[in-house]
Amino acid sequence: MRKLTPLLLVLIAAARSSAGEPDEKGLEIIAAAKVATGGTAWDAIQVWHETGHALLHSGEAFRYEHWADFQSLKTRNESGQGSERRYGIFDGHAAYESKNQNFEPRTELDAKLMEFGAYIVCYGFFFPKRFEASFRFEGTRTDHGVPYDVVRVAPTELYPIDVWVDQKNHRIFRVAYSDGHHTDFSDYRTVGGVTVPFHSADAGVGTARTDSIAFEPAGSISFSLAREQ
Repeated sequence: MRKLTPLLLVLIAAARSSAGEPDEKGLEIIAAAKVATGGTAWDAIQVWHETGHALLHSGEAFRYEHWADFQSLKTRNESGQGSERRYGIFDGHAAYESKNQNFEPRTELDAKLMEFGAYIVCYGFFFPKRFEASFRFEGTRTDHGVPYDVVRVAPTELYPIDVWVDQKNHRIFRVAYSDGHHTDFSDYRTVGGVTVPFHSADAGVGTARTDSIAFEPAGSISFSLAREQ
């Protein structure tokens, strides 16, 4: 959902949360959102490969490409403008960034931060048995006259998010973070059996638009630096 680019890192909340007892209504709302946007087709995804472009409110524009392993939350991404490139990787334990695609030299990143971003990118809340989290129904909110069910999702040892689900079509309209920022999603399209947004807008930060999405088999790309050195 969120693009694993510098746009994502700007919006991470500063408070951790541990998973508690599951809330049945919260789980049901998220499950309905999964069914409405592809159901079991989500379970077949191994590696998500996406390209797109983003525009920050500062005027900076860049293109991005990212790969996400839906089974493990491992991620790999590339972003840049012109000939300048920046690369990032999360191997499930550690995270690094570099201006070199071989990650030499490289700078260590906050692994929990990257894992949290991967949880959103991989729609981790659609897989509560795969990625442990608590779900709590927070009530109904309205935006421009449209009612949404809000579910607080707290993945274990990561950061909480509020997922806004349209009561009518059960699509996810917004993901809100505990620091007050939020991302709104639109332009839903169907790719490989799942229906996903091709446009996201981060209030006060910028917008991102997806150009392409492809589903690839496990092993199609390496998420390990060790195999590439």
